[in-house]
Amino acid sequence: MTIMARPHIRSVAVLCAAVFALSACTNGGRRPPQGGGGEGMPQRQMQGGGPVAPPLAMVLASLDDDHDTLSSRAELDRGVAREWEEVAPNGSLRALDYGKWALSRLGSEQAHPSFVAFDMNLDGEIVREEFERRFAMEFVQMDANGDSLLARSEMVQIVSRGNRGAGSGGPGGVGSGGGRPLGDGQRPPR
Repeated sequence: MTIMARPHIRSVAVLCAAVFALSACTNGGRRPPQGGGGEGMPQRQMQGGGPVAPPLAMVLASLDDDHDTLSSRAELDRGVAREWEEVAPNGSLRALDYGKWALSRLGSEQAHPSFVAFDMNLDGEIVREEFERRFAMEFVQMDANGDSLLARSEMVQIVSRGNRGAGSGGPGGVGSGGGRPLGDGQRPPR
């Protein structure tokens, strides 16, 4: 009886191995997470180079009250006041609450500008003046032509292949402090 059981065991073993191999090759049709976007959300990594917008550009673009695709300094001031009232009704913002705001508005808790970039006196909390000042600094930095209006094209930066952070030093990110965006026809430094 053991002679007849062996071919059967061999067939079952081969079938189990095939099922195991197939299950190892599939993940239910879902793409595996790439990077960490916080809160279990996958974050796409940039492959190569091309135009990118810093995370804060999403917020600046959303402050365009009149929908003319330009964000003015007046719209910035009104929008930042609204953001502050929403995020810090008690008058200050600590790191944990900043992380929640950054995840919601910048797309990641690790997005630039960081908590420390806002907390200019490094006392562990952001007050309204620091919040407004960081936004104003970022606005001026992105305003390539100095007209106090941010066009969408000014919010986009060109990142070349191999340029790992355009001044931020971080892997694959553009971050704040990356310099002015390049205009049409300009090439990134090599």
